[in-house]
Amino acid sequence: VRGLVNLWGAFVDAMLWILRYPLEWIMTAIWNLILWLQSLSERDEEGVEQEPPGPLSEEMVNPAVERAEDATNFAIEALRWPLSILLLVVLFFVLVFAYRRFSARLGEEEEADRESIRGDADARADMAKLLTNLLPSWARSGKKRSLWKWPEGEVGVAEAFLLYFDTLTHAIKRGMTYEPNETPNERMDALTVFLPGAPVGAITSTFNAACYGAVPGDIDEIAQLRQQVELAAKKPKPGDMD
Repeated sequence: VRGLVNLWGAFVDAMLWILRYPLEWIMTAIWNLILWLQSLSERDEEGVEQEPPGPLSEEMVNPAVERAEDATNFAIEALRWPLSILLLVVLFFVLVFAYRRFSARLGEEEEADRESIRGDADARADMAKLLTNLLPSWARSGKKRSLWKWPEGEVGVAEAFLLYFDTLTHAIKRGMTYEPNETPNERMDALTVFLPGAPVGAITSTFNAACYGAVPGDIDEIAQLRQQVELAAKKPKPGDMD
């Protein structure tokens, strides 16, 4: 905290140092004008013939500079606290504006995710975006990947990923709410409800093995699992059975 206070004090001093020069110039001009008018008044009182105004003499300039310097120092000290408060207010509004921009952008992204889950957008692309948190570190390392690219490895890994993604897509289209914080095992009950008859346990096990252990699934077994998922997706939705 002490370091922040010292840093803030240095910043205010820098602002006052910048303001000092225009203030000193203004104060000097004001005092020059006052002294010049005062000299004219003294001449009128003494009955001295007034000559056309000429340049200020050195005797008048030096006192003006000295008085302007004193007035500037006083003004700088008087402005220290008001300037500090003004800068704090400006900083506060800047932070509020930045926070609102960030919140609005975050809200737009969340709304886009909700619309995607309801089926208002490409479900396959949305699922890839939502499921990126399922990938372990080895699957996300390396160069940047597009949403629907999975880890390159032995045959059976990519097929296991795609099978699980398509299973989730079918369930979401049938009304399942996607919970990104759930693990694949925790999501099995919901998949079973919205895809009755689908081999959810086998699909989840195959995906876990490919995703977290880099163990490829059997291509023929994955094909059979996919056929069962497609059949389950063609059955009436849970809400339509009543």
